Amino acid sequence: MKKDTSAPFGKSCDLFGDGSFILILTPGHSEGSMAILVYEHKQYAAFIGDDSYNHHSWEEQKLPGPIYDIQSMKKTLRWVKQLSEDPHCIDIYADHENV
Repeated sequence: MKKDTSAPFGKSCDLFGDGSFILILTPGHSEGSMAILVYEHKQYAAFIGDDSYNHHSWEEQKLPGPIYDIQSMKKTLRWVKQLSEDPHCIDIYADHENV
């Protein structure tokens, strides 16, 4: 992980070194929770795991449970909401979202 000012907790990892697959530290649900941003051209999709159960969670800032660290979880959810408002974000996929 390296410093990343755009990541909610300041850490990310460019897995392939080409900007196409970025791991983002998103603690809250668990200590080591991570999200993945998958880029193609200037657009991306976000895979957020258990950081949110579905779109209602980030839209309404409803915390999923169980939670490892409530303040970190709130910060992560605010970041996910920002992603949802970004015109470059194609979609956000949560682990428990019905697709």
